[in-house]
Amino acid sequence: MILQRRRAADESIAVLGEGRRRFPANDAIALCLAVSLMHAGDFGRALTLLAPLDRDPQALRMGIACHRALGDSAAAARWQRRLDRLEERPQPDKG
Repeated sequence: MILQRRRAADESIAVLGEGRRRFPANDAIALCLAVSLMHAGDFGRALTLLAPLDRDPQALRMGIACHRALGDSAAAARWQRRLDRLEERPQPDKG
Protein backbone atom coordinates (compact mmCIF):
# COMPACT_ATOMS: atom_id res chain seq x y z
CA MET A 1 0.00 0.00 0.00
CA ILE A 2 2.95 2.32 0.61
CA LEU A 3 4.05 1.83 -2.99
CA GLN A 4 0.51 2.54 -4.16
CA ARG A 5 0.45 5.80 -2.22
CA ARG A 6 3.73 6.78 -3.86
CA ARG A 7 2.14 5.97 -7.23
CA ALA A 8 4.87 3.42 -7.88
CA ALA A 9 2.49 1.19 -9.83
CA ASP A 10 5.09 -1.09 -11.41
CA GLU A 11 6.78 -1.83 -8.09
CA SER A 12 3.45 -2.24 -6.37
CA ILE A 13 2.27 -4.68 -9.05
CA ALA A 14 5.46 -6.72 -8.69
CA VAL A 15 5.24 -6.92 -4.89
CA LEU A 16 1.53 -7.65 -4.83
CA GLY A 17 1.88 -10.16 -7.67
CA GLU A 18 4.37 -12.08 -5.55
CA GLY A 19 1.98 -11.88 -2.61
CA ARG A 20 -0.81 -13.20 -4.82
CA ARG A 21 1.35 -16.14 -5.91
CA ARG A 22 2.12 -16.98 -2.28
CA PHE A 23 -1.41 -16.39 -0.99
CA PRO A 24 -3.78 -16.94 -3.92
CA ALA A 25 -6.91 -17.06 -1.74
CA ASN A 26 -6.23 -13.71 -0.05
CA ASP A 27 -8.95 -11.33 -1.27
CA ALA A 28 -7.30 -8.25 0.27
CA ILE A 29 -4.18 -8.84 -1.82
CA ALA A 30 -6.34 -9.32 -4.92
CA LEU A 31 -8.11 -5.98 -4.27
CA CYS A 32 -4.83 -4.14 -3.70
CA LEU A 33 -3.33 -5.63 -6.84
CA ALA A 34 -6.44 -4.66 -8.81
CA VAL A 35 -6.05 -1.05 -7.57
CA SER A 36 -2.42 -0.99 -8.72
CA LEU A 37 -3.37 -2.44 -12.10
CA MET A 38 -6.07 0.20 -12.46
CA HIS A 39 -3.54 2.94 -11.66
CA ALA A 40 -1.34 1.48 -14.40
CA GLY A 41 -4.27 1.48 -16.84
CA ASP A 42 -4.47 -2.31 -17.02
CA PHE A 43 -8.21 -2.56 -16.49
CA GLY A 44 -8.56 -5.98 -18.15
CA ARG A 45 -6.15 -7.64 -15.73
CA ALA A 46 -7.77 -5.85 -12.82
CA LEU A 47 -11.13 -7.31 -13.87
CA THR A 48 -9.75 -10.85 -13.79
CA LEU A 49 -8.95 -10.31 -10.10
CA LEU A 50 -12.24 -8.61 -9.32
CA ALA A 51 -14.63 -11.01 -11.06
CA PRO A 52 -14.37 -13.78 -8.43
CA LEU A 53 -15.10 -11.22 -5.68
CA ASP A 54 -18.68 -10.65 -6.86
CA ARG A 55 -20.06 -10.49 -3.31
CA ASP A 56 -17.75 -7.66 -2.27
CA PRO A 57 -19.25 -4.19 -2.84
CA GLN A 58 -15.82 -2.58 -3.15
CA ALA A 59 -14.76 -5.10 -5.80
CA LEU A 60 -18.00 -4.52 -7.70
CA ARG A 61 -17.52 -0.75 -7.65
CA MET A 62 -13.98 -1.16 -8.91
CA GLY A 63 -15.19 -3.53 -11.63
CA ILE A 64 -17.78 -0.98 -12.74
CA ALA A 65 -15.01 1.62 -13.02
CA CYS A 66 -12.88 -0.81 -15.05
CA HIS A 67 -15.68 -1.58 -17.47
CA ARG A 68 -16.41 2.12 -17.90
CA ALA A 69 -12.73 2.83 -18.54
CA LEU A 70 -12.77 0.10 -21.19
CA GLY A 71 -15.87 1.63 -22.77
CA ASP A 72 -18.05 -1.39 -22.01
CA SER A 73 -21.23 0.22 -20.69
CA ALA A 74 -23.23 -3.02 -20.95
CA ALA A 75 -20.82 -4.88 -18.66
CA ALA A 76 -20.69 -1.89 -16.30
CA ALA A 77 -24.50 -2.00 -16.11
CA ARG A 78 -24.46 -5.75 -15.33
CA TRP A 79 -21.97 -5.20 -12.50
CA GLN A 80 -24.07 -2.26 -11.26
CA ARG A 81 -27.17 -4.50 -11.10
CA ARG A 82 -25.16 -7.06 -9.10
CA LEU A 83 -24.07 -4.32 -6.71
CA ASP A 84 -27.64 -3.02 -6.39
CA ARG A 85 -28.94 -6.51 -5.56
CA LEU A 86 -26.17 -7.04 -3.03
CA GLU A 87 -26.84 -3.74 -1.31
CA GLU A 88 -30.58 -4.46 -1.10
CA ARG A 89 -29.96 -7.45 1.15
CA PRO A 90 -29.89 -6.91 4.88
CA GLN A 91 -26.32 -6.96 6.13
CA PRO A 92 -25.51 -9.38 8.97
CA ASP A 93 -24.79 -7.84 12.37
CA LYS A 94 -21.08 -7.53 13.02
CA GLY A 95 -21.40 -6.66 16.62
